[in-house]
Amino acid sequence: MAPPKKPRLNAGTSSEAGPTAPDTVPERPSRPTRPWNPDATQDSATGQASGPDAAPPPTVVIASLSASTPTAGPSASASLTRYYLRHAFADRLPAPDTTTGIRTFGTRSYVNLESGETVQVARDSEQHFRAKLDSELLPSGPRLERMTGSLLWRQQGAMTRDQAPREPSVIDSWRISSAFAASDHITIDGHHYQTVENDKARQRSVIYIKDPRHPPYDFDTFEDLLFFHTGEQPRAAIQVPPDSHWTIDPRLPFEKPLVGYAIEFFPELRADTQSKFSRRQFELANDSNFADARGLTTLRQVFNNWKDKTASLHPVLTDPLLMLPTLPISAELAGSNRSLQLPLPSPTGPLARLDFDPSLFLPPSRTFPVIADDIEFMKFMTERLERNGYMVFPARSLPSFPNVVFKRAEHDFIFFMTLHRTETQDIIIPRINPRDFGLVLRNQLGHETMNAMESAHNDNKLISLRGGIQTLPSNNTPTATVFIVRDNT
Repeated sequence: MAPPKKPRLNAGTSSEAGPTAPDTVPERPSRPTRPWNPDATQDSATGQASGPDAAPPPTVVIASLSASTPTAGPSASASLTRYYLRHAFADRLPAPDTTTGIRTFGTRSYVNLESGETVQVARDSEQHFRAKLDSELLPSGPRLERMTGSLLWRQQGAMTRDQAPREPSVIDSWRISSAFAASDHITIDGHHYQTVENDKARQRSVIYIKDPRHPPYDFDTFEDLLFFHTGEQPRAAIQVPPDSHWTIDPRLPFEKPLVGYAIEFFPELRADTQSKFSRRQFELANDSNFADARGLTTLRQVFNNWKDKTASLHPVLTDPLLMLPTLPISAELAGSNRSLQLPLPSPTGPLARLDFDPSLFLPPSRTFPVIADDIEFMKFMTERLERNGYMVFPARSLPSFPNVVFKRAEHDFIFFMTLHRTETQDIIIPRINPRDFGLVLRNQLGHETMNAMESAHNDNKLISLRGGIQTLPSNNTPTATVFIVRDNT
């Protein structure tokens, strides 16, 4: 029987305060206990400590990393993670002061860390600089200091990797006794390791070993592991020719939490949309709520496709638009327009729509809710798509109605999206004669774009979308969001 599923953690919600409000990496509610049962007892034959007071495994040291790579230990890294700014915001901050390294924007101060991340800082009651969240009056983060002879900052007392004490690899503590080795284990250099669930029906050249005390990894458990105990994630084991012996890959399979990849490659999506997307991506990759070897490898391949902008063997996993449910359009009635009802925007629940965070738009935009001109509307939505990795086909002439045609490098689907403005939960779709619609569209888009759409349609790879601006009342103040949904036309 599968272990009881952990309660889902609340996804972060984005700020609507405007372009000066930075959006940090989505927070976990608090630093959780490790994802194994601390009361579990191991038999002495395993050679591992047991009981609730057993010491946790030591931090892994990856020998292939440069000696100058910074480290502050697992607790320090975890405590700073929640203060990291999104790169989309950090990239538009002023340059660092040539003396202090501080980047000043209005009344706020920011510094670049030696890790490559950026955080907001402020002085505490003792006039020490600390990392700060934008929502805080006083800074709550670790104390920071500028590195000697550099404009970069680091956590006070942090050590570089050549200064850090050498500890035994965490992987050594994962060894299990042959007497307790179940069928889901592998032997490497005479030592036995438990493996992440594998597809028994297929022989795989890459599997993953894990700490035997870890439970099966559902999305929340795996994200907590990557957020707070990155070095304790499963490791890949690879078969090496010519004798196909197994060896452990010392590299970490994942450099950041899964939602961190969504933040990097879809930077303008709202935080709750990114979280829902990452959860759905995890479930689809593993074809389950729990991780297996095939799913972990698939996720790594997808993230490499994003990085390299290469075609993917798993197109649905590369694009949140391909994950959206298909929404029905009302039946056509004589004398009336059709309509499509939008799902309610919500910080929780399944991925039903894509929402964009206006505070992250480049350039910052406070006027987008009142865009009235169709050309400007199309230009505005084109900017949103291009900023998030899509390629938009050029329009040849002025539009009879606003729309965009676009695609991604990672797959060969083509998206056709009509643009709408609405102040309700419904999109009104005017009645158009199909023959007139085709002629108007061909004149507007041109033969090249229309031929690409027709070819995609014949291959069942033309996706119909509706997107635009939805303005709804919120605490007596209208709140606008930029959305995309998928329909059944």
